[in-house]
Amino acid sequence: MPAKCQTFHLFSLLPTELRLEIWRQKCLPRVVQVRYDQENDRCLSTTRPPMVLQICRESRHEALRLYVKIFGTRSHAGDIYFLPGRDVLYLPRCGGMGYGDTAREFSKNVIGTVEHVHSLAIDHVKPEIRRPWETYSKLCLMRNFPNLDETFLILSTSTNDSNRRQGQDSEQIEFVDPGGDHQAISQLMDNVKSSFIYELDSEAENCDDDEDSPQLHLELIPKRKIPKAKRTTTPHLQNQPPPPMRYV
Repeated sequence: MPAKCQTFHLFSLLPTELRLEIWRQKCLPRVVQVRYDQENDRCLSTTRPPMVLQICRESRHEALRLYVKIFGTRSHAGDIYFLPGRDVLYLPRCGGMGYGDTAREFSKNVIGTVEHVHSLAIDHVKPEIRRPWETYSKLCLMRNFPNLDETFLILSTSTNDSNRRQGQDSEQIEFVDPGGDHQAISQLMDNVKSSFIYELDSEAENCDDDEDSPQLHLELIPKRKIPKAKRTTTPHLQNQPPPPMRYV
């Protein structure tokens, strides 16, 4: 039996419209992991650039019609590719201080970015390591994004994700449903929701009478992250039924 042919040699002979549509379909959803470096006033990412930008001139030209180069600051131009409506922005918990001032003021530090983000992922922080300000900081962080449709809460699989071994941050990741004890996950999500409601209520008490009480109309979807090379299920944006658990 002849070996299977792995190369389609007639691709260049296809109609232009069909080739361009194929390149657009190659703009696959990614998890774009970003960290704001306050000391150097710049955003850093361990996520590789989209592969479609590196195939050929035609693929790059078509993909650049969809991708935006954002995550710039006052002192550094944005140089991280992001696909609005498909990519998920993942802002992991970094350092011993956790989610703090830089999270609350993300839109002030990172320019021309927040309006492009429709899906956001943040880490769940275990109570034993959570700093007193982190819940409120994450609430403020979500509010930075005016077009946000969904928020993924990444459940920890280790004692503290901020203590990752050096070099692990370069690992390409994706999100999958957490699995395991659904009742325990449901209880955890209820606790997270209650903590956000508490912060909202506290904030409302401090508002002037003529100010609107702050609201939060976002779904929280539990996920866990896995190395992309070891993926055993389809990415969250391509999941098949049953649908993921959602907590409003």
